[in-house]
Amino acid sequence: MKLFSDSRVKYISLDDYIKITDSFSIQYSINENAEYYMTESFGIIVKYKTVFTNFGMDIDDRFDYFVIALRDGKTEYEAINKRIAKYKKQLENNPNDNKVKNALRKYKKAILKIPEYKPYSPAESGDCFQKSLIDVEYESNNDFAKNYVVLDVETNGLSKKKDDLLSISIYDPYKKVCYNRFLPLDMQPSVKTTHINGISDFVLRSRVHINQEEANKIVDFFDLNNKTLLVYGPDDFDSSFVQNYFQRHGLTGFENLKFENIKRHIPSGVFELAGSASKDNMCKLFKIEGVEEVHSGINDCLLEWKLFEKFIEYKPIRIGNSYFKFNENYVVPITVLLNNPKIYQYTDIPIRYVLGVVKPVFCHEVSKKTLKKIKRFDTNITGISLENIIFASLGAVEQNNYLFLYKNKMQLEKIATIETNIQEIPIVTNKDGLVEALDDKDKEYIKEVNYVALIIKDELKSTLKFIKNNIFVNEKILSQELVLSENKKVLALCDLSSETAVMEIKTVSPAVNKLGYLDSKIAYQLFYQAKARETYYLHINIGGGFGDLPQYCRINISKIELNEYSKEEYTKMICKLTYEEDAFFQFIKNNPNCQYRDLEQAFKNCSLKTIKNIIKTLEKKKHIVRVGSKRFYHWEYLD
Repeated sequence: MKLFSDSRVKYISLDDYIKITDSFSIQYSINENAEYYMTESFGIIVKYKTVFTNFGMDIDDRFDYFVIALRDGKTEYEAINKRIAKYKKQLENNPNDNKVKNALRKYKKAILKIPEYKPYSPAESGDCFQKSLIDVEYESNNDFAKNYVVLDVETNGLSKKKDDLLSISIYDPYKKVCYNRFLPLDMQPSVKTTHINGISDFVLRSRVHINQEEANKIVDFFDLNNKTLLVYGPDDFDSSFVQNYFQRHGLTGFENLKFENIKRHIPSGVFELAGSASKDNMCKLFKIEGVEEVHSGINDCLLEWKLFEKFIEYKPIRIGNSYFKFNENYVVPITVLLNNPKIYQYTDIPIRYVLGVVKPVFCHEVSKKTLKKIKRFDTNITGISLENIIFASLGAVEQNNYLFLYKNKMQLEKIATIETNIQEIPIVTNKDGLVEALDDKDKEYIKEVNYVALIIKDELKSTLKFIKNNIFVNEKILSQELVLSENKKVLALCDLSSETAVMEIKTVSPAVNKLGYLDSKIAYQLFYQAKARETYYLHINIGGGFGDLPQYCRINISKIELNEYSKEEYTKMICKLTYEEDAFFQFIKNNPNCQYRDLEQAFKNCSLKTIKNIIKTLEKKKHIVRVGSKRFYHWEYLD
């Protein structure tokens, strides 16, 4: 007896259900929670499993599986009436037994709460288009609103293939109309997400599925083939749920529509916090009213549209924990540009295709004696302190850019700030490179930082000598030189520079990808700093010291060879295959009909997950393409 497609639905007899639930009383255990209730057609047990989130700090109960028993409209009533008769008889013998009285009261309530029995039958299809149209009183920018509609769905979970689509909402901001349609369950026996979306089994009672006639009306009324459907959240979540639903019910119309994720307009940042970019949080951040604790399709569509309007109007960029309204006169620091790639769409700043190759030229290992005195700090304060000590020791002349940077920052209008627990320590730098705390409460902490910095300073002699004799040879050395791009739209600040060379100092490793190229963000930053000068990267690497791992401190200097390419050349360069990828490519090229099981057999040292990731990379790099269905396919290779 398999009534539902979800493999997480398990079936038992009604007699077994009554035994398990003790005639419908709720039971819990420490490690596994369960919810028991009856619908019109089923006795249902929803099983939850306990999971640890937030690095084990929080405990959460998540849906695991359904257990269902098909009701017959008789056995369930007989079971409770039998219990009621039993307790009534016990009360006749002992009228003052409160325990029995409470039990009798419980089962009398239980029999009243059982929904009226209705034999289960799959939901039918129909056309409810006109009934599902709702007027929305919100005035949009008419010209702009003509090109978009907003799509929002409410679902019975996160699995696009196993969980039911509970509702579909499509909002046209130009017509000021929202199609809001509830859908019956067909994958699962009951709704388990009521606490999120307010949709219950009762709400879905007597609903019918969308038929082809209604699907055609949706596409035509909203002109979906000529508009962009806006969604909010993980890429293709909403669209995939709708497309899977249409496919499951043999409907057409949602196959080749154009989607755009509103979330892609949100700038990222260094202090990104978990959940900070949720729709509710972003609405609160931009002071958009109407956020509700329980989500609904209509309200979510309207909120998403209002957010999209804000993004188009403000063109927001993020600097630290604040959002600013973009201004075309603002000269964009390269670090801001890297964290806000949408700026490329707002300006005529060209996208540069740069690759960097890392060549180590110097390494100094800090002595074990010194290591014993070094302490790690939970911020980048050590890096800042050491950077300043290097500046001072080299006699670098600090450039005064304050007025330019201040006036430039004033071009931006702050529109929102994200609250964070991260607190910056206000400091000033002395001429010797050591830092001084401005707040009394930080003075002891900064004293420890300076102590560690001075210890490492004694180890810097060989490093400073190498820099003077091999990089900035008999040249005036500058710190914080401001460099403008050719079109004066991008600025960069150099840690150290001269007429012939620049050097970036970081505690972050100059990581390279599998093809040996420098991390792209570092490459772009150095490219704007260098302006054709020789480029170096000094990495202060303090690590270890946890458990059995010995602590270490290394000072590495690498020469970075930067080259700019055309888009086509760049694409070819980054689409080169690693040794491992090439091995898979050659195997597939020689065995075009191979399946994943053949790849597992051929590459026994690789897990199935690794194999799938490599295949995905080969497809992304356009070396192979899979042809056919999900079950029956072959591979074609591309030159």
